[in-house]
Amino acid sequence: MMRTLANLIIAFSFLLSFGSQARADQSDVESHLIALFEADDTYFEARQAATEDALLDDRELEELEVHPDWRVRTQAAIILGWRQNGEAFASVYEAAPVVGRQGRKVRFLTDVFSDPTAAPAILERLLHGGESDAVRTGLAHALVGLYPYWGEDMIGLLGAERGTPLALAAVAAFQWADSDVALAGLRLAFGHKHAEVRAAAASVAGWREDGLNIAPELRAAVSDDSAVARSMAARALGWLGDPEASGALVSLLSDESADVRLHALRSLDRIDSSQAKREVETSRFVAEHDERVLRVLRRLRSR
Repeated sequence: MMRTLANLIIAFSFLLSFGSQARADQSDVESHLIALFEADDTYFEARQAATEDALLDDRELEELEVHPDWRVRTQAAIILGWRQNGEAFASVYEAAPVVGRQGRKVRFLTDVFSDPTAAPAILERLLHGGESDAVRTGLAHALVGLYPYWGEDMIGLLGAERGTPLALAAVAAFQWADSDVALAGLRLAFGHKHAEVRAAAASVAGWREDGLNIAPELRAAVSDDSAVARSMAARALGWLGDPEASGALVSLLSDESADVRLHALRSLDRIDSSQAKREVETSRFVAEHDERVLRVLRRLRSR
């Protein structure tokens, strides 16, 4: 939900003008926190206005920090944090990322990123900071295990209507998460509406030591409408050595996408090299034109 700065401030002023009666209708507070959380261009101005409004009671915000809706508890914690821990919160925004080789990995080494009380500011920067995809991933990585609700918040990002980059950052975080949180998040990501997110989920699953627990979802993903998602699912099945994946991989050897055929053939070779060699002798590859696939075919036929 997008609101203008004026509408958000009016909404907060209307709510808080009730004074002592405001606590009697907590649902109004919750709905306006959600409106603030989902604001776009006007977010920082509206958050500052809410932070400075003395009628928004600290005690009520503290109660909402354990609210079941991740948007409510996150926004309550952000406002409260800026009031009570403003220096640390400002440090989160001042911290420059450390970029690895070729810009592929971003980390934050500032001490504040190890402080659980600063987690709401990290999540706020992830949500509203307008960062690059790489920096978003680094921010998500910084949240892993930092506070009790981090996994639920990453799962919340998958369902948020805030664009693919945030969902991709959440999926990336599951690479480093404990098993229960990671597998729950990845299973949700396999049903995401954006193919790029589904493909990322398959890639992350393939890297995890417990990835075989999600092999059924990977085998189902070989029928995805997206060639990128099919390709990543095929590759992950090979990395994991799923003994039940041969049939799914064989079905991809005639895929219209060369990337899918390539990863399916490589993965089939990893899982069952004898079957892979038998498949390359069939007529399915007579018209193969992709040089990468042809190299794998030559290697298999030379055995």
